[in-house]
Amino acid sequence: MPGGGSYTMYKNLPIRLNPGEPGGIGALNIAPPNPSWQHAWGWNAGGGGSVMFGRTEIFVEGRVVAFNTTNAPQARQFPIVLGFNIY
Repeated sequence: MPGGGSYTMYKNLPIRLNPGEPGGIGALNIAPPNPSWQHAWGWNAGGGGSVMFGRTEIFVEGRVVAFNTTNAPQARQFPIVLGFNIY
């Protein structure tokens, strides 16, 4: 299971703010999306597997990427990649 640090860049991402943090909308206290690029350090970990058929490999990989902002709980995403290689 590989993993490590990550540097995340994002924009137009609505984020649920910490309870009591001003600036949010609605019962969940969601901050409106910011159209400017934002940056945050975080971590990532993932894994995957593959199957070979002659000279063709089919693989699947998943990873969790997480980062913290100063006014919100940890944000996470889980991208999944399915693909193939021909050798």
